Amino acid sequence: MKTKITAKMIFTLSICLFTIISNAQDASVEKSTYGLFTYHLLKLLKENNGDISIEDLYSKLRKDVGLSAIRNLNKIQTPSILVGKKLESQLSTRLLFENE
Repeated sequence: MKTKITAKMIFTLSICLFTIISNAQDASVEKSTYGLFTYHLLKLLKENNGDISIEDLYSKLRKDVGLSAIRNLNKIQTPSILVGKKLESQLSTRLLFENE
């Protein structure tokens, strides 16, 4: 059974959701089947072996995706993050794949 994640769940639970705001939703990286956002997300996770705080991942994604979109595609992409209340105060210390 699939569970639909609602905005209420994100803001009340320990859920972190990364999204992309863009005028180029279909922007992809040359020689890659992934979109720009997914490419940089996977690259950062691989470089850090998944051992990265939510805050650091968001900061690096925002910078890398934004610069790459402008330089390579002449488009704007801005990653954003929605965080549950339980995680708000833990963004700099909480690892992305850490159990509660």
